Amino acid sequence: MPAFVFSPLLSSNSGRRRGASVTELTEGEDGEVSKEIERYVLRQVREKVLESGRSALEESIYLAGNVLGKAPSTQRKLKKPEELADGDSVFVKAGSPPMRVHCKLCEAVEESACGWDGLMLHGMLGSTFTYRRIQPLLASRMGGKLASMDLPGFGLTERPNLLAWRLLSKDSPYTPRHAEELTRQVMAKLKLKNSVLFGHSMGAPVALSAALNGAPISGLVLFSPAVKIQQVPFMKQFMNTFLTVPWVGRRAVRKSMEKAVEGDRVYHMIKRNFHDLSKIPLEETIDGYTQPLRVQDWDSGLQHYYLNFDGFNLLQDSRIKRLNIPVLIISGEHDRVLHTSDMKALSKALPNSKFHVLPDCGHIPQEEKPVETYSVIAKWLESLPAPR
Repeated sequence: MPAFVFSPLLSSNSGRRRGASVTELTEGEDGEVSKEIERYVLRQVREKVLESGRSALEESIYLAGNVLGKAPSTQRKLKKPEELADGDSVFVKAGSPPMRVHCKLCEAVEESACGWDGLMLHGMLGSTFTYRRIQPLLASRMGGKLASMDLPGFGLTERPNLLAWRLLSKDSPYTPRHAEELTRQVMAKLKLKNSVLFGHSMGAPVALSAALNGAPISGLVLFSPAVKIQQVPFMKQFMNTFLTVPWVGRRAVRKSMEKAVEGDRVYHMIKRNFHDLSKIPLEETIDGYTQPLRVQDWDSGLQHYYLNFDGFNLLQDSRIKRLNIPVLIISGEHDRVLHTSDMKALSKALPNSKFHVLPDCGHIPQEEKPVETYSVIAKWLESLPAPR
Protein backbone atom coordinates (compact mmCIF):
# COMPACT_ATOMS: atom_id res chain seq x y z
CA MET A 1 0.00 0.00 0.00
CA PRO A 2 1.13 3.57 -0.50
CA ALA A 3 0.40 4.44 3.14
CA PHE A 4 3.24 3.99 5.60
CA VAL A 5 3.05 0.45 6.96
CA PHE A 6 6.23 0.34 9.03
CA SER A 7 5.07 3.35 11.02
CA PRO A 8 7.72 3.34 13.81
CA LEU A 9 10.19 4.62 11.23
CA LEU A 10 8.05 7.67 10.60
CA SER A 11 6.00 10.59 12.97
CA SER A 12 13.23 -19.63 -6.84
CA ASN A 13 16.82 -19.15 -7.57
CA SER A 14 18.41 -22.42 -6.48
CA GLY A 15 21.53 -24.49 -7.01
CA ARG A 16 25.02 -23.28 -7.85
CA ARG A 17 27.77 -23.97 -10.36
CA ARG A 18 31.47 -24.36 -9.84
CA GLY A 19 33.20 -21.05 -10.26
CA ALA A 20 29.98 -19.05 -9.95
CA SER A 21 30.41 -15.30 -9.72
CA VAL A 22 29.62 -13.43 -6.51
CA THR A 23 26.26 -12.29 -7.86
CA GLU A 24 25.31 -15.87 -8.73
CA LEU A 25 26.02 -17.40 -5.33
CA THR A 26 22.68 -18.71 -4.04
CA GLU A 27 21.32 -21.32 -1.68
CA GLY A 28 21.02 -24.99 -2.64
CA GLU A 29 17.78 -26.91 -3.03
CA ASP A 30 18.08 -28.36 0.47
CA GLY A 31 18.09 -24.87 1.98
CA GLU A 32 21.61 -25.18 3.38
CA VAL A 33 24.05 -22.38 2.75
CA SER A 34 26.85 -23.50 0.48
CA LYS A 35 30.32 -23.88 1.93
CA GLU A 36 31.57 -21.64 -0.85
CA ILE A 37 29.44 -18.77 0.44
CA GLU A 38 30.50 -19.41 4.05
CA ARG A 39 34.17 -19.21 3.06
CA TYR A 40 33.47 -16.07 1.03
CA VAL A 41 31.73 -14.37 3.96
CA LEU A 42 34.52 -15.17 6.39
CA ARG A 43 37.14 -13.93 3.92
CA GLN A 44 35.26 -10.66 3.44
CA VAL A 45 34.91 -10.20 7.19
CA ARG A 46 38.67 -10.40 7.59
CA GLU A 47 39.37 -8.07 4.66
CA LYS A 48 36.69 -5.46 5.23
CA VAL A 49 36.43 -4.98 9.00
CA LEU A 50 39.06 -2.28 9.31
CA GLU A 51 38.03 -0.58 6.07
CA SER A 52 34.36 -0.29 7.06
CA GLY A 53 34.93 1.00 10.57
CA ARG A 54 32.55 -1.56 12.06
CA SER A 55 33.56 -3.81 14.92
CA ALA A 56 34.41 -7.37 13.97
CA LEU A 57 31.22 -8.63 15.59
CA GLU A 58 29.02 -6.08 13.83
CA GLU A 59 30.60 -6.81 10.46
CA SER A 60 30.29 -10.56 10.94
CA ILE A 61 26.61 -10.25 11.77
CA TYR A 62 25.95 -7.90 8.87
CA LEU A 63 27.81 -9.85 6.18
CA ALA A 64 26.80 -13.32 7.31
CA GLY A 65 23.23 -12.23 7.90
CA ASN A 66 22.68 -11.12 4.35
CA VAL A 67 23.41 -14.68 3.28
CA LEU A 68 22.23 -16.74 6.24
CA GLY A 69 19.29 -14.42 6.89
CA LYS A 70 17.32 -15.66 3.91
CA ALA A 71 14.48 -17.93 4.92
CA PRO A 72 15.07 -20.71 2.35
CA SER A 73 11.61 -22.24 2.62
CA THR A 74 10.04 -18.82 2.10
CA GLN A 75 12.31 -17.76 -0.75
CA ARG A 76 11.60 -20.94 -2.73
CA LYS A 77 7.90 -20.06 -2.80
CA LEU A 78 8.62 -16.67 -4.31
CA LYS A 79 9.25 -15.83 -7.95
CA LYS A 80 11.79 -13.99 -10.03
CA PRO A 81 10.68 -10.52 -11.17
CA GLU A 82 10.55 -11.69 -14.80
CA GLU A 83 8.03 -14.39 -13.87
CA LEU A 84 5.64 -11.78 -12.48
CA ALA A 85 6.12 -9.26 -15.29
CA ASP A 86 3.45 -8.31 -17.82
CA GLY A 87 3.69 -8.33 -21.59
CA ASP A 88 4.47 -4.62 -21.69
CA SER A 89 7.17 -4.84 -19.00
CA VAL A 90 10.72 -3.77 -19.82
CA PHE A 91 13.79 -4.41 -17.66
CA VAL A 92 16.46 -1.73 -18.00
CA LYS A 93 20.00 -2.21 -16.70
CA ALA A 94 20.93 1.01 -14.93
CA GLY A 95 22.97 2.28 -12.01
CA SER A 96 26.48 1.62 -10.78
CA PRO A 97 26.77 -1.25 -10.04
CA PRO A 98 24.06 -2.04 -12.61
CA MET A 99 20.71 -3.42 -11.49
CA ARG A 100 17.64 -4.49 -13.46
CA VAL A 101 14.98 -1.79 -13.20
CA HIS A 102 11.42 -2.77 -14.06
CA CYS A 103 9.58 -0.30 -16.30
CA LYS A 104 6.29 -0.07 -18.16
CA LEU A 105 6.47 1.74 -21.49
CA CYS A 106 3.60 3.36 -23.40
CA GLU A 107 4.07 5.03 -26.76
CA ALA A 108 1.62 7.31 -28.49
CA VAL A 109 -0.32 5.62 -31.29
CA GLU A 110 0.71 8.49 -33.53
CA GLU A 111 4.07 9.64 -32.21
CA SER A 112 4.62 13.34 -32.68
CA ALA A 113 8.00 14.66 -33.77
CA CYS A 114 7.53 17.59 -31.39
CA GLY A 115 5.85 15.69 -28.54
CA TRP A 116 6.86 15.18 -24.93
CA ASP A 117 8.34 12.05 -23.40
CA GLY A 118 8.04 11.32 -19.71
CA LEU A 119 8.90 9.13 -16.72
CA MET A 120 6.61 8.36 -13.78
CA LEU A 121 7.78 7.55 -10.22
CA HIS A 122 5.54 5.90 -7.64
CA GLY A 123 5.31 6.41 -3.88
CA MET A 124 6.30 4.29 -0.88
CA LEU A 125 5.11 0.68 -1.20
CA GLY A 126 3.80 1.49 -4.67
CA SER A 127 4.90 0.38 -8.13
CA THR A 128 4.22 1.03 -11.80
CA PHE A 129 0.74 -0.36 -11.04
CA THR A 130 -0.36 3.02 -9.69
CA TYR A 131 -0.13 4.59 -13.16
CA ARG A 132 -1.91 1.86 -15.14
CA ARG A 133 -5.14 3.89 -15.56
CA ILE A 134 -3.59 7.19 -16.59
CA GLN A 135 -0.35 6.29 -18.37
CA PRO A 136 -1.96 5.28 -21.72
CA LEU A 137 -4.13 8.42 -21.72
CA LEU A 138 -1.17 10.70 -21.09
CA ALA A 139 1.06 8.94 -23.62
CA SER A 140 -1.48 9.67 -26.36
CA ARG A 141 -1.80 13.30 -25.31
CA MET A 142 1.94 13.89 -24.92
CA GLY A 143 2.73 12.39 -28.31
CA GLY A 144 5.90 10.58 -27.30
CA LYS A 145 7.14 7.80 -25.03
CA LEU A 146 5.84 7.67 -21.46
CA ALA A 147 7.50 5.22 -19.06
CA SER A 148 6.90 4.35 -15.44
CA MET A 149 9.52 2.61 -13.28
CA ASP A 150 9.73 0.67 -10.03
CA LEU A 151 12.08 2.41 -7.61
CA PRO A 152 14.67 0.36 -5.65
CA GLY A 153 13.04 -1.85 -3.03
CA PHE A 154 9.65 -1.86 -4.72
CA GLY A 155 7.68 -3.53 -7.50
CA LEU A 156 9.66 -5.86 -9.75
CA THR A 157 12.95 -3.96 -9.74
CA GLU A 158 15.88 -6.18 -8.76
CA ARG A 159 16.85 -6.46 -5.09
CA PRO A 160 20.61 -6.82 -5.60
CA ASN A 161 22.89 -9.18 -3.71
CA LEU A 162 24.20 -6.89 -0.98
CA LEU A 163 27.41 -8.86 -0.50
CA ALA A 164 28.42 -8.19 -4.08
CA TRP A 165 27.10 -4.64 -3.96
CA ARG A 166 29.21 -3.70 -0.92
CA LEU A 167 32.36 -4.72 -2.80
CA LEU A 168 31.63 -2.31 -5.65
CA SER A 169 29.92 0.64 -4.00
CA LYS A 170 30.02 2.44 -0.66
CA ASP A 171 26.47 3.64 -1.21
CA SER A 172 23.38 1.51 -0.62
CA PRO A 173 21.09 0.74 -3.58
CA TYR A 174 18.20 1.95 -1.42
CA THR A 175 19.19 5.56 -0.72
CA PRO A 176 17.23 8.51 -2.16
CA ARG A 177 20.44 9.56 -3.92
CA HIS A 178 20.66 6.24 -5.73
CA ALA A 179 16.95 6.40 -6.64
CA GLU A 180 17.60 9.78 -8.24
CA GLU A 181 20.62 8.47 -10.15
CA LEU A 182 18.61 5.49 -11.41
CA THR A 183 15.90 7.89 -12.57
CA ARG A 184 18.42 9.82 -14.66
CA GLN A 185 19.95 6.67 -16.13
CA VAL A 186 16.60 5.10 -17.00
CA MET A 187 15.66 8.29 -18.84
CA ALA A 188 18.93 8.08 -20.78
CA LYS A 189 18.61 4.34 -21.52
CA LEU A 190 15.06 4.78 -22.82
CA LYS A 191 16.19 7.83 -24.81
CA LEU A 192 13.50 10.06 -23.34
CA LYS A 193 13.63 13.63 -24.65
CA ASN A 194 11.63 16.77 -23.92
CA SER A 195 10.69 14.92 -20.76
CA VAL A 196 8.11 15.60 -18.09
CA LEU A 197 8.96 13.90 -14.80
CA PHE A 198 6.06 12.67 -12.65
CA GLY A 199 6.20 11.71 -8.97
CA HIS A 200 3.57 10.48 -6.52
CA SER A 201 3.82 10.84 -2.74
CA MET A 202 7.34 9.68 -1.73
CA GLY A 203 8.31 9.54 -5.41
CA ALA A 204 7.77 13.29 -5.64
CA PRO A 205 10.90 14.22 -3.61
CA VAL A 206 12.96 11.97 -5.90
CA ALA A 207 11.55 13.72 -8.97
CA LEU A 208 12.04 17.18 -7.45
CA SER A 209 15.60 16.36 -6.39
CA ALA A 210 16.41 15.22 -9.93
CA ALA A 211 15.10 18.54 -11.25
CA LEU A 212 17.08 20.53 -8.68
CA ASN A 213 20.24 18.66 -9.63
CA GLY A 214 19.93 19.48 -13.30
CA ALA A 215 18.15 16.50 -14.83
CA PRO A 216 17.20 17.32 -18.45
CA ILE A 217 13.45 17.74 -17.98
CA SER A 218 10.90 20.22 -19.30
CA GLY A 219 8.42 20.06 -16.43
CA LEU A 220 7.35 18.37 -13.21
CA VAL A 221 3.99 16.88 -12.21
CA LEU A 222 3.70 15.95 -8.54
CA PHE A 223 0.73 13.92 -7.29
CA SER A 224 0.04 14.34 -3.55
CA PRO A 225 3.74 15.01 -2.87
CA ALA A 226 5.37 14.15 0.44
CA VAL A 227 6.75 17.54 1.48
CA LYS A 228 8.10 16.85 4.94
CA ILE A 229 8.45 13.75 7.09
CA GLN A 230 9.62 14.04 10.68
CA GLN A 231 11.40 11.35 12.64
CA VAL A 232 12.08 11.12 16.36
CA PRO A 233 15.89 10.73 16.62
CA PHE A 234 15.72 8.15 19.42
CA MET A 235 13.16 6.07 17.54
CA LYS A 236 15.21 6.29 14.35
CA GLN A 237 18.32 5.09 16.20
CA PHE A 238 16.42 2.29 17.91
CA MET A 239 14.77 1.08 14.70
CA ASN A 240 18.03 1.21 12.75
CA THR A 241 19.75 -0.89 15.41
CA PHE A 242 16.83 -3.30 15.38
CA LEU A 243 16.63 -3.59 11.59
CA THR A 244 20.39 -4.03 11.15
CA VAL A 245 20.24 -7.45 12.85
CA PRO A 246 19.58 -9.43 9.65
CA TRP A 247 17.44 -12.29 10.93
CA VAL A 248 15.44 -10.11 13.29
CA GLY A 249 15.10 -7.04 11.07
CA ARG A 250 14.16 -8.89 7.92
CA ARG A 251 11.66 -11.09 9.73
CA ALA A 252 10.09 -8.05 11.41
CA VAL A 253 9.55 -6.33 8.06
CA ARG A 254 8.11 -9.50 6.57
CA LYS A 255 5.71 -10.10 9.45
CA SER A 256 4.68 -6.44 9.53
CA MET A 257 3.75 -6.46 5.85
CA GLU A 258 2.08 -9.86 5.98
CA LYS A 259 -0.14 -8.70 8.83
CA ALA A 260 -0.89 -5.43 7.06
CA VAL A 261 -2.31 -7.19 4.00
CA GLU A 262 -4.27 -9.97 5.66
CA GLY A 263 -8.05 -10.04 6.13
CA ASP A 264 -9.80 -6.75 6.79
CA ARG A 265 -6.53 -4.88 7.38
CA VAL A 266 -5.74 -4.58 3.70
CA TYR A 267 -9.25 -3.22 3.09
CA HIS A 268 -8.78 -0.53 5.76
CA MET A 269 -5.38 0.41 4.33
CA ILE A 270 -6.88 0.79 0.87
CA LYS A 271 -9.71 2.82 2.36
CA ARG A 272 -7.24 5.21 3.97
CA ASN A 273 -5.73 6.03 0.58
CA PHE A 274 -8.96 6.49 -1.37
CA HIS A 275 -11.93 8.73 -0.64
CA ASP A 276 -14.54 6.73 -2.57
CA LEU A 277 -13.87 3.01 -3.01
CA SER A 278 -16.64 2.74 -5.59
CA LYS A 279 -14.32 4.63 -7.98
CA ILE A 280 -11.70 1.87 -8.03
CA PRO A 281 -11.68 -1.86 -8.92
CA LEU A 282 -11.10 -3.10 -5.37
CA GLU A 283 -9.91 -6.67 -6.02
CA GLU A 284 -7.62 -5.55 -8.83
CA THR A 285 -6.19 -2.82 -6.59
CA ILE A 286 -5.50 -5.19 -3.70
CA ASP A 287 -3.88 -7.71 -6.04
CA GLY A 288 -1.79 -5.01 -7.73
CA TYR A 289 -0.41 -3.62 -4.48
CA THR A 290 0.33 -7.03 -2.96
CA GLN A 291 1.93 -8.55 -6.08
CA PRO A 292 5.45 -7.32 -5.12
CA LEU A 293 5.19 -9.44 -1.96
CA ARG A 294 5.49 -12.48 -4.23
CA VAL A 295 8.88 -11.50 -5.67
CA GLN A 296 12.16 -12.93 -4.37
CA ASP A 297 13.84 -10.89 -1.61
CA TRP A 298 11.04 -8.33 -1.32
CA ASP A 299 11.48 -8.32 2.46
CA SER A 300 15.21 -7.62 2.24
CA GLY A 301 14.50 -4.74 -0.14
CA LEU A 302 12.05 -3.13 2.28
CA GLN A 303 14.34 -3.75 5.24
CA HIS A 304 17.18 -1.83 3.62
CA TYR A 305 14.89 0.85 2.22
CA TYR A 306 13.75 1.61 5.78
CA LEU A 307 17.34 1.51 7.05
CA ASN A 308 18.29 4.21 4.54
CA PHE A 309 15.22 6.36 5.05
CA ASP A 310 15.62 9.74 6.76
CA GLY A 311 13.19 12.50 7.51
CA PHE A 312 13.20 15.56 5.27
CA ASN A 313 11.60 18.94 4.67
CA LEU A 314 11.54 20.10 1.06
CA LEU A 315 10.55 23.61 2.15
CA GLN A 316 13.96 24.05 3.79
CA ASP A 317 15.81 23.57 0.49
CA SER A 318 16.58 27.09 -0.70
CA ARG A 319 17.11 25.85 -4.26
CA ILE A 320 13.38 25.35 -4.89
CA LYS A 321 12.94 29.13 -5.07
CA ARG A 322 15.27 29.16 -8.08
CA LEU A 323 13.70 26.23 -9.96
CA ASN A 324 12.25 27.83 -13.06
CA ILE A 325 10.78 24.84 -14.88
CA PRO A 326 6.97 24.56 -14.87
CA VAL A 327 5.56 22.48 -12.00
CA LEU A 328 2.03 21.13 -11.52
CA ILE A 329 0.98 19.85 -8.10
CA ILE A 330 -2.25 17.84 -7.86
CA SER A 331 -3.79 17.03 -4.49
CA GLY A 332 -6.91 15.15 -3.44
CA GLU A 333 -9.38 17.15 -1.36
CA HIS A 334 -9.67 14.32 1.17
CA ASP A 335 -6.07 13.14 1.44
CA ARG A 336 -5.82 11.30 4.78
CA VAL A 337 -2.18 10.27 4.34
CA LEU A 338 -0.39 13.61 3.83
CA HIS A 339 -1.24 17.24 4.53
CA THR A 340 -2.65 19.21 1.61
CA SER A 341 -1.49 22.40 3.37
CA ASP A 342 2.14 21.28 2.99
CA MET A 343 1.59 20.66 -0.72
CA LYS A 344 0.11 24.13 -1.10
CA ALA A 345 3.12 25.62 0.72
CA LEU A 346 5.46 23.80 -1.66
CA SER A 347 3.56 25.18 -4.64
CA LYS A 348 3.89 28.72 -3.27
CA ALA A 349 7.64 28.26 -2.76
CA LEU A 350 8.16 27.17 -6.37
CA PRO A 351 8.30 30.20 -8.71
CA ASN A 352 6.58 28.56 -11.68
CA SER A 353 4.04 26.27 -10.07
CA LYS A 354 0.32 25.60 -10.36
CA PHE A 355 -1.68 23.90 -7.62
CA HIS A 356 -4.88 21.97 -8.24
CA VAL A 357 -7.14 20.24 -5.70
CA LEU A 358 -9.41 17.49 -7.01
CA PRO A 359 -12.74 17.38 -5.13
CA ASP A 360 -14.00 14.11 -3.63
CA CYS A 361 -10.59 12.49 -4.03
CA GLY A 362 -8.07 10.88 -1.68
CA HIS A 363 -4.30 10.36 -1.69
CA ILE A 364 -4.00 8.72 -5.12
CA PRO A 365 -5.71 10.93 -7.72
CA GLN A 366 -4.17 9.11 -10.70
CA GLU A 367 -6.05 5.96 -9.65
CA GLU A 368 -9.22 7.29 -8.03
CA LYS A 369 -9.92 9.97 -10.65
CA PRO A 370 -7.75 9.20 -13.69
CA VAL A 371 -9.91 11.02 -16.24
CA GLU A 372 -10.17 14.20 -14.15
CA THR A 373 -6.45 14.03 -13.34
CA TYR A 374 -5.65 13.56 -17.02
CA SER A 375 -7.75 16.62 -17.92
CA VAL A 376 -5.86 18.80 -15.43
CA ILE A 377 -2.50 17.64 -16.80
CA ALA A 378 -3.60 18.01 -20.43
CA LYS A 379 -4.60 21.62 -19.82
CA TRP A 380 -1.31 22.30 -18.03
CA LEU A 381 0.64 20.80 -20.95
CA GLU A 382 -0.94 23.40 -23.24
CA SER A 383 0.77 26.12 -21.21
CA LEU A 384 4.25 24.60 -21.59
CA PRO A 385 6.68 25.97 -24.16
CA ALA A 386 6.60 23.85 -27.32
CA PRO A 387 9.14 20.99 -27.20
CA ARG A 388 12.31 21.64 -29.17
